[in-house]
Amino acid sequence: MPAPAREASDLMSKTRIIEYVRNLDLESIRELLTTKPSLLTVTNPGGQNLLHLACSASCTKLKVPESVAARMVNFLLDQGLDIESPLLLAVAIP
Repeated sequence: MPAPAREASDLMSKTRIIEYVRNLDLESIRELLTTKPSLLTVTNPGGQNLLHLACSASCTKLKVPESVAARMVNFLLDQGLDIESPLLLAVAIP
């Protein structure tokens, strides 16, 4: 695949995984990470990683129980996403 096409494909994959996390779509994330495990380290333009996005997903807006968000968070942690990310530490430390 030529470099510009690969870059476009990578950008689409990053956009998709961010949307999947925001929508708490665990099955889609599992499938995508199976084919592209490097996407686990994706961040949005604000520097939030997938764990941040999962924790801030609105279960009320999505009309899903909070257990869906908890499953997403557990899955991301089980995949090796670092809970000690700089943004989480900045929020946790007064």
